[in-house]
Amino acid sequence: MKKIYFFIASLFVFSCSNDETANKMEEKLTGELTAMATRALFSEPEKPDAVEPGGGENTIPPVSETPREEFIAFTGDDIKSFNIKTREIVFTNLTVEEVSARVSNSTKLTFYFDGKPLFESTPVERGLSSYVHNDLIFTFWADSFYLSDGYPLVLDGDWSSLSNDVRRERDENAQKRAAEWDKFVKYLRDAGKTVE
Repeated sequence: MKKIYFFIASLFVFSCSNDETANKMEEKLTGELTAMATRALFSEPEKPDAVEPGGGENTIPPVSETPREEFIAFTGDDIKSFNIKTREIVFTNLTVEEVSARVSNSTKLTFYFDGKPLFESTPVERGLSSYVHNDLIFTFWADSFYLSDGYPLVLDGDWSSLSNDVRRERDENAQKRAAEWDKFVKYLRDAGKTVE
């Protein structure tokens, strides 16, 4: 008889823990989203005491010693909407000029959710370019901003200008961060900031 009571009690506890897990997954993501820009600070390099072989002076400091500055480019509060299909970000509290000024000299953006990295080391591409990038990128031109899985952008689902290899590589890279994309979109959807 004790075994039956123990079994029923176990089922009750298991049932409650599953309900709690389901409720947690249904809860809104109300944390804080922050995009931090990183900019290399290039100061006047010091002249080295030694002359390089061949007579030239080494005036470029090593990359590892290049000082960097990190600052807030924008937050989730600054986002008015995110178009899930085109990946366009529209800002509400910031003008196009303000966002451009904040990210135009940046080497990368890192998106944080509640202080933990969500999208790390996302390159920034300015203006129209012949540059091809098949991984996550923040790009802007003509007063529009995009967080996309590659550049050039595929806005209408028309991949005809890009090869199948490019599409496959972008899809693979997007799948690697599917959980991060889901969290990013869920946060914005819960805040009523998505265009579907």
